[in-house]
Amino acid sequence: MSKAIARRLWAFSPLKAPSESIQILQQQPQCLRRFSNTSHRRVVDSTLAALDSLAPKPNNATVVKSRAGGGMGSLSRMLGNNQRDRQQNSRRPTAYSPLVSSDGESLFESQEQRDADPFQLSVYATKHNTHITIMGPDDRKDKDGRRKIDESTGKPPLMVYISMSAGNLGFKHSQRKHYDSAFQLASYVFARMQERGINEKIRKMEVQLRGFGAGREAVTKALLGSEGRFIRGKVIKVSDATRLKFGGTRSNKPRRLG
Repeated sequence: MSKAIARRLWAFSPLKAPSESIQILQQQPQCLRRFSNTSHRRVVDSTLAALDSLAPKPNNATVVKSRAGGGMGSLSRMLGNNQRDRQQNSRRPTAYSPLVSSDGESLFESQEQRDADPFQLSVYATKHNTHITIMGPDDRKDKDGRRKIDESTGKPPLMVYISMSAGNLGFKHSQRKHYDSAFQLASYVFARMQERGINEKIRKMEVQLRGFGAGREAVTKALLGSEGRFIRGKVIKVSDATRLKFGGTRSNKPRRLG
């Protein structure tokens, strides 16, 4: 028999002195270290979760993620936030009401500026290239100081401010069809708009998407990201102008490799 077991038996033995046995039995058991931290972690996690639920959450109408998902769904949510902000600010009877965009940018516009013709951001994304065109009302005046008016529509004619493609940035041949080239093109166009002061003229913006190339999602990501923060809050309409053929003429012979 080992010495440790013999010592334990002797401690509880009736042959031992009664005072020593009572003193040993009256001692409180002590645990020098915790056997497991699982229950303690669960309590801490539940407490943090309860505190997070009580914390105030940001308003979704004034916060837009910089890297939201591309596509019509993200543009639709951005358009809905802009319309909701305009409806809330249009209820104010003041002559100059602040217009707060979805990215937190505050704009001040009058009734004349509200009735201004919108600009157009046209994106033509093919499987080989991406084209971006910025059009808006012609603000130039003739010799008499009058603005040009189109007789058929009664509005100023549209003027092309910027029209560029991926090839204008130095991408050649098959490099023009990739996602990265289209994203750099959108970033460059938005930067040129800010440098030339075109964003100051824009009060409303209409986005028109055409084609299903890689540049479609790239331009959408750039518009929803930090690159398009100056015009994102001014978008009032998003449309898809992709041409679909119902019947029509015979298609080209499909390409077969191998």
